[in-house]
Amino acid sequence: MHMHIRTNYSSWNITHDDFFLLGSRRDEFLFLLKFAVLAPSPFNTQPWIFRLQGSSITLSPDFRRALTVADPGYRDLFISLGCALENLLVAAEFYGFHTDVEVSGSGEDTKISVEFQRLPQAKSLPRNHLIFSIPKRYTDRGAYRPEIPDRNFLGEISRLGFSSGISVSLLGGEEAKKKVADILIPAEAKLMENPDFRKEIARYMKPNTTHSPVGMPGHVIGIPTPVSFLTPLVAPFINFKKLMARKDHDTLVQHTPVLGLLSVREDEEADWISAGRVYERIALMGEHKSIHIAPYSISAYTPRKKESLGRIFGSSSHPVLAFRLGYGREKVHHTPRFSPEDILYPSP
Repeated sequence: MHMHIRTNYSSWNITHDDFFLLGSRRDEFLFLLKFAVLAPSPFNTQPWIFRLQGSSITLSPDFRRALTVADPGYRDLFISLGCALENLLVAAEFYGFHTDVEVSGSGEDTKISVEFQRLPQAKSLPRNHLIFSIPKRYTDRGAYRPEIPDRNFLGEISRLGFSSGISVSLLGGEEAKKKVADILIPAEAKLMENPDFRKEIARYMKPNTTHSPVGMPGHVIGIPTPVSFLTPLVAPFINFKKLMARKDHDTLVQHTPVLGLLSVREDEEADWISAGRVYERIALMGEHKSIHIAPYSISAYTPRKKESLGRIFGSSSHPVLAFRLGYGREKVHHTPRFSPEDILYPSP
């Protein structure tokens, strides 16, 4: 599978030193957005759009790619915007920019404005900067090795959200993982009983040879290429999560060293964006140490199920995203991407 030659995967191929050959601020901003578009999003919908204006970049939600059934409150959408924002800020720091971020509006009118100021004398940053983890980051839904990630790393990520009011809760005991699995796995199967849910996500399930810039090729969940051509056709009619429940339960309990939960104080757009920033930083820090991560969307869960998750993790805030951490066993592939030019507002 030669994904590197397809245009819908070309966004992953970044030569970092090319930035220093650019002659205009617009070209520099477009280069920074190469990193932003590599952020994760629910079913790889990439629900964002960017505006370049003077010395600023504005990120906005693109509700044309919102999941109205799978993500009814749009929490996952705004979490993914936070992931894109974090990538953008990591890249800006590396290339010598000071940034100021302002979040305004709500719902479809939400805007994340990032003002850029070139530092007069950029400090020399290490070659192990997190920017180099961005094109290497994967969402790995497979089984992980049994080794527990470095405890210093776990301690560091558990403190990431303190300044922004985001709680990062971690657990690793088998009994606790079983309790989490007993909530997550049946809840996913229950959601997929809804034919509207199946129909919605089927739009984003793609064959492994897809040329689409959005969606999830079958290889993401281990589907071989011949079968992947059938998946989008049968997905509206089959509850895959019910069929895979035993395997998914085993993956979560037996092949996941650490489970995590992100919780927020106010459960509003700005908090979800902050949670996305924390999730992406965990993913980048993990990738630097060869630790993989995969999210569990809980956006469509009932309040009671979310409260139950929070109690297991010891969180008193509003749970917005669960995730698993560990060292991967198998090679993982990227998913397609739009290029920055594809998702810009037209120039004024």
